[in-house]
Amino acid sequence: MRRFSMVHLPDSTQHAKSHSGVTYTSGSNLPKEPKNANTTYMTPANSGTITTPNYPSDYPKNVDVYYVVPLLEAKTQTVRVTGSYEIEDRECKFDILVINDDGVKYCSVGYMDKSFQVTGGIWTAYFHTDDTFEHPGFMLHYSVTG
Repeated sequence: MRRFSMVHLPDSTQHAKSHSGVTYTSGSNLPKEPKNANTTYMTPANSGTITTPNYPSDYPKNVDVYYVVPLLEAKTQTVRVTGSYEIEDRECKFDILVINDDGVKYCSVGYMDKSFQVTGGIWTAYFHTDDTFEHPGFMLHYSVTG
């Protein structure tokens, strides 16, 4: 069984979670898991798709989803994420998408074509909605490019 490091859990103690035969252990330098987020552990793969809940229909109100996306190898790799998104708010104050906790918030309507380095074989995405408007959200495709 391959071990991957995972995000810090809210109480900052060491925990392990399993999904699809992979054990994720907290305590790495990856972004902190948001307190009330519904964490989605993806099956390890070098390519795939993540979507908002209910996609292509509108996503629900008051949702926090934290996607943990392990790659097949725990080494430094370049990941490319592409896809369209339609998320409330042009100023990214209410509904937002953040990829790999790099501080960039995605909202409004657009197309993402983002490449980034992954060290340790895991990347993350965080999606937050408030209690006002809903939109279709996003469908993002990812693949290891190097």
